[in-house]
Order: sequence, then C-alpha cells, then structure tokens
Amino acid sequence: MKIIQEWEQNGLKTVGEVLAYRQEKVTRSQKPFYPRKKNAQGSLSIFDELRRGG
Repeated sequence: MKIIQEWEQNGLKTVGEVLAYRQEKVTRSQKPFYPRKKNAQGSLSIFDELRRGG
C-alpha cells in the first residue's frame, strides 16, 4: 500500500507515469563518476595515495 500512496502523492495516474517516475528515481540515486585527476606536478593527490595504501 505504501507504494500506491507514494504514487498518489506524486500525482501518478498512468503506467507510463509510474515507469518514468521509477526511472527518474534510479537515475537520481546513481552516483556520478569523477575520474581521478593528477595534480600540476603529475603525481596523484594525497587522497589517491591514501586510497592506494601509500
């Protein structure tokens, strides 16, 4: 029943609206990917060194 209440609170009335809503929730929950950048000297940052265990 909680899911139906959530749909109702968000004004979802059709299957298409529910599917779009669910896809939007999945997209929002995914964390963005930030590639590691090297600093100006070309070495890894202190955080990258710590992640590697150095």
